[in-house]
Amino acid sequence: MDLLDGAVVRLFRGDYSRLTTYPVDPVDLARQFLDAGLTKLHMVDLEGARSGAPAHLGVVAEVAGTGIKIELGGGIRSEVDIERAFDAGANEIILGTALLGEPEQLSRWIDRFSGRLIAAIDSHDGRIAIRGWKQRTTIDSKVLLAQLERLGMARAIVTDIATDGVMQGPNLAYLRQVADSTTMEITASGGVARPEHLRQIAALSPHGVSGVIVGRAFYEGTISLAEMARC
Repeated sequence: MDLLDGAVVRLFRGDYSRLTTYPVDPVDLARQFLDAGLTKLHMVDLEGARSGAPAHLGVVAEVAGTGIKIELGGGIRSEVDIERAFDAGANEIILGTALLGEPEQLSRWIDRFSGRLIAAIDSHDGRIAIRGWKQRTTIDSKVLLAQLERLGMARAIVTDIATDGVMQGPNLAYLRQVADSTTMEITASGGVARPEHLRQIAALSPHGVSGVIVGRAFYEGTISLAEMARC
């Protein structure tokens, strides 16, 4: 569930000028997920990612009131931001841009919020993108994963930005390559359009890929709640 200006949206390859807005209520949607047997919701504050500070914590609190577990990312770049997000009801926090800050600071956060921080490994051609994907770096995704693993992070969400929101299938070769480079638990993100893509990603479980995020495919109706629940 990606949020921008209080609405549920999806971007095309992370491009804010190419977005689709869906006429759904975030709280009602969370209840639908729970009714279908889905217990965890991936939420991204796109306005927060763009501006550098969380902008939808009120919506997060309302959604958390349904009882669904939330992993939240987008604009969370300080210890205060992390605390505010947890106070709003998030169960886990996704860090992206903040991963490239001071290693000592990140290590302190990992120790303090043990097991509740997730790394967002968002990349173009294997190179990390930050600040709402607007800024590309020369940092190799596998190198960053190795650094984070040494600091004690246990899970990463891996997104190939070229496939995100495009619905043409996940980059399975890249997923496998990244998963094989680390002992961290990997969640796949980007490109999922049909149930067969879920099965293809599930086949990577021996390599350490343990989950997948479904976004546009659900809103466009190419993967149903029932199909996600069965997986």
